[in-house]
Amino acid sequence: MILRVFMVIAIFLSLSGVSPADEVKGGVITLTLSHEQWVMAETARVVVNVSSIGKEEEMAGIRLEVLKTLERLAQTEWHITSYQRSRDQTGLTRFNLVAEGRVPEKGLNNLYQRAEELSRAGLQLRVMEIDYSPTVEEMENAMAEARRRIYERAFFEAENASKILRTKCRVLEVNFLGEETTPVRKAMEAYPAAGPIKRADRVVVRAIVKIWVAIEK
Repeated sequence: MILRVFMVIAIFLSLSGVSPADEVKGGVITLTLSHEQWVMAETARVVVNVSSIGKEEEMAGIRLEVLKTLERLAQTEWHITSYQRSRDQTGLTRFNLVAEGRVPEKGLNNLYQRAEELSRAGLQLRVMEIDYSPTVEEMENAMAEARRRIYERAFFEAENASKILRTKCRVLEVNFLGEETTPVRKAMEAYPAAGPIKRADRVVVRAIVKIWVAIEK
């Protein structure tokens, strides 16, 4: 994981600043800290369309076959997100469903070809999308790590200011300004033979940090 830290510092002293409990007069150093890091997903979100046609009495068996076929396509926990069923003019029953699951990178090899090989007359599988967006958990972990780095930097700046100014300094406030997420690349279905392209998400967390500086009388 590539980590980068950028810091833009705006410093000003205010003699009418915050005073701690011991009533020693103090000023405030204000810092704008930013932390950037990249998040690479460990799995891809795969969306598959399954369409089938058969007699009404065959539907129960076909549905069971569909679930087994999805497991053969990729061993993961598949979720049915859409299901439609109808009867055509010939009296046959048609159904169409969309399933999605998170698949590790090694399970994506030849996924389009495997979908074609698992299809048969009356049962068709088609890979609709491969999206390498990180999971919610992966994004939250990245943001938590970025916030941790900012806290570390804030205490470092307080300690450094204390050495340079030769007075007591401490972190007064850390106010986060929110997170910025920028998706950089996405899996491309147009080139299935080349395989999916991993997407890296750039997470940037910013914070306003205030450091109290003791001003001796």
